[in-house]
Amino acid sequence: SFSFYLFVLVLLVLYYRLPRKCQWGILLIGSYVFYLTVCLKYVGFLLFTTLTTYLGARALDQISARTKETVRQNRDTWSSDERKQYKKRAGARKKRLMVAILLLNFGILAILKYYNFFSESIAGLFARFGLTVSLGKVGLLLPLGISFYTFQSMGYVIDVYREKAPAERNLGKLALFVSFFPQIIQGPIAIYSDLAEQLSTPHDFRFDNLRHGAELVLWGFFKKLVIADRAVGMIQTVAGNYASYSGTYILLAAVVYALQLYADFSLSLIHISEPTRQAEIS
Repeated sequence: SFSFYLFVLVLLVLYYRLPRKCQWGILLIGSYVFYLTVCLKYVGFLLFTTLTTYLGARALDQISARTKETVRQNRDTWSSDERKQYKKRAGARKKRLMVAILLLNFGILAILKYYNFFSESIAGLFARFGLTVSLGKVGLLLPLGISFYTFQSMGYVIDVYREKAPAERNLGKLALFVSFFPQIIQGPIAIYSDLAEQLSTPHDFRFDNLRHGAELVLWGFFKKLVIADRAVGMIQTVAGNYASYSGTYILLAAVVYALQLYADFSLSLIHISEPTRQAEIS
C-alpha cells in the first residue's frame, strides 16, 4: 500500500539523519508504531511474549553464570561426583524454567489458534452419539504475527538455555528483535545470533547498500508477482477438478505448487564483503 511505502521512506530518512546511537531505537519505535496501527487491540500479547522472553532468558543466564562461579569457587574442595551432582541439579532447574517459558507462550498460541477448532471437533464427536457437549469458544481473533514472533522468541530462549547465545540485557533491543516490522507478518523466523547484532549495530548511509537493497526488493516482487501469483491459477485449476486431468498434469501441478511456495517465501541473502563489513564496524 502507498501508506506502507511512505512509512518505510520516513523511517529510512530518520534512521540515517538521526545520531547513529539512536538508530536501533528508531527501528523499535517504527516497529511498534506499525504494530499499534494495524493491531492495537492485541499488542498486549506481543508485550507479554517480549517480557516473559526477556525475564526468562535473563534467569537462565543467571543460573548458568552462578553454576559456573560456584563450581569454580569449590573446585579444590568438591570431588568430581559432587561437581557433577551440583551441575545436574542446576541443569534440572534450567530445564524446568525453559519448559515453563515454552509452555506458557506456546500455550497462548495454541489456545488462540486451535481451541475453537478443538472445541467444535469435540462437540461434533459427541453429537454422533446423541450427546450435546459445549466447551465454549475463544472470542478473539489471532493477533498479527503471533506465530512468527512466538517461534522466534522461543528459539532465542532455547539458544540461551543451550548457551549458544547470551541473554540480552537491554529490554529495548530484545523488543526490537521480537517486533521487527518487516518480518513480523510473514517471517522469516530469524535466529537471534544472525539478526540481533545487525539491528543494534549503527550503520552509515551507503548508496551501494541502498541500491543493493532495492535490487533485492525488486527481485522479491518479481518472484512474488510474476512467478508465484501466476502459478496459483494453474494450481487452482487442476486442484479444483483433479479428476478430469491425467497424472501428468497433476504431477506438473504439484511441481508448480512447490515452485509457487518457493517464490512466495524464499529470501535473497545480502552478502557483505569483509572490507565493507570492517569499514562499517570501524
